Amino acid sequence: MALIFADSFAHEATAAGALPGKWSSIITNMNVIQVGRSDAQMFDTTFSPCLLAAGNNGGVMARTLGASYATLIVGAWFRTGNISNAGVIFALVDTITSHVDVRYTAAGLLTVTRNGAVLATSANAIAINTPYHIELRATIHDSTGAYEVRVNGSSVGWIPAATGKDTQNGGNASANTIWVFSRGNSDGSPTNHRYAHVTVCDTSGAVANDFLGPVVIPPRLPIAAGSNTDWAGNYLSNYLNVSETLTDGDGTFNQTATATDKDSFVMAATPSGTVHAVQASAQVRQDAGSGHTVRLFLRISGTNYYGSAQVVAAVYQIIREVWTLNPATSAQWVTADLASIEAGYELVS
Repeated sequence: MALIFADSFAHEATAAGALPGKWSSIITNMNVIQVGRSDAQMFDTTFSPCLLAAGNNGGVMARTLGASYATLIVGAWFRTGNISNAGVIFALVDTITSHVDVRYTAAGLLTVTRNGAVLATSANAIAINTPYHIELRATIHDSTGAYEVRVNGSSVGWIPAATGKDTQNGGNASANTIWVFSRGNSDGSPTNHRYAHVTVCDTSGAVANDFLGPVVIPPRLPIAAGSNTDWAGNYLSNYLNVSETLTDGDGTFNQTATATDKDSFVMAATPSGTVHAVQASAQVRQDAGSGHTVRLFLRISGTNYYGSAQVVAAVYQIIREVWTLNPATSAQWVTADLASIEAGYELVS
């Protein structure tokens, strides 16, 4: 699979205390969460939506990955307003057993720990109110574990690659969940942790299977109807119901009760650069009946390439499908590939 999960936090404006749509659960104390911040809270001069995370005693929010992995690479843009109270940034977890995490000390140094037992400490320090792209690659094992931390694309002065380490905190020698952490309860609200452009990769395949470097995830929204317009809308043109910058629930929507009905959309242009993967996302809920499934697809040169059928819940959720390679060519994506593709969804059952 290579790229397993990505979240730009650009799809929704989540109220304080609510769970962002792409995440699985709030584990503990993450009592203030806001998503889709539009006030330059991540980058000082460039707009970037982000997760604003606050809580008591280091709140935790989880994303389960659907499988277990011996090695994972997790990255995110991170910013905090206080480092005088040490904190945790993110962790690789086996269900609820936290194996390896990245933390900062009261001096701003980064550490890799085995659930609190320090394995390595950086020479460089992070500063407050400054965004850093932080990536951890870790292999979970009690004797042949490994880790490396890169900041803004480099491990020099941070935490270079190390092998033959004990990175397993009991349980299984694998991780199936990532955790991100809020500020501690000793910090005031201006010191909240901020996260943007979260990515998680495994080591499979030849693309997006290692450090990605300081990436951003530009959201592409529908700009016109595509080749399929089967679902009925409650608003104007079919594509306008799903083209809002932030999801609006029952404000605008398309709906159907007929299996194989599908919609597809012409998407906005993609900025040039390296394309590590394409992720399609849709906010869906079940309106009537039970047991409905939906699958996402890309339409390339007249052919639909489908993802897996996903069960639809009675409440809104964001479903996703990732294509690390171009399904039409089995090669790495390039920006030109995205100029004419359509993205859409189909009611399977």
